[in-house]
Amino acid sequence: GAREAAANENETDVLVFHGATDAPEVSVWETGVGAGELFTFGYGDFAGYLELGTLDYVLEVRTADGETTVAAYSAPLQTLELEGAAITVVASGFLNPANNSDGPAFGLYVATAAGGDLIALPIFTNVSDIVPAFGEFNAYPNPVRDNLNIALNLNRSDDITIEIFNIVGSRVYVNELGNRSDLVMETISVSSFPQGTYILNVRTSEDVITRKINIVK
Repeated sequence: GAREAAANENETDVLVFHGATDAPEVSVWETGVGAGELFTFGYGDFAGYLELGTLDYVLEVRTADGETTVAAYSAPLQTLELEGAAITVVASGFLNPANNSDGPAFGLYVATAAGGDLIALPIFTNVSDIVPAFGEFNAYPNPVRDNLNIALNLNRSDDITIEIFNIVGSRVYVNELGNRSDLVMETISVSSFPQGTYILNVRTSEDVITRKINIVK
């Protein structure tokens, strides 16, 4: 019964599944645009389709009473150009990996109607006493034909990973740069990539920047 497209072409339809076996009943809140509580559900449950305006949201997973935030995630529907799309968000992994054979940690993952690998939603960090890793950031030219340049100022020393995903969620490029500080300059050859829209992620241990990249021929 999953949808392959949104009921309204100007919106994004989101179906959510709770697949984290050691997570109790949780509530999900939207705090980026102030939508508030969206739903409460437990392991094995689907929340019915949310027909949302295509904006960039922040989803907070909280305890069922809404009092304690377990984690917060960026859901950049607008940045990823998901207008008119229907997607499924899966809560997966373990809240306590140490008690579950050191399995993967809890996270939210997106499946699109086009298939392909699940796309991990990035952790949203908005805590006043944490220094964000990223300062000024630029990815150019965009659109790009041959070489994509990435310029990044870091506010602290951190491990940097650059990833590129195609529009169906398959990772087509990854480069783990290791621990870096201050100015990072990287050039990526994309001349062999098919023309189309791609998602660029630049990650540290705690933060992620996401940008849409158009490759032309």
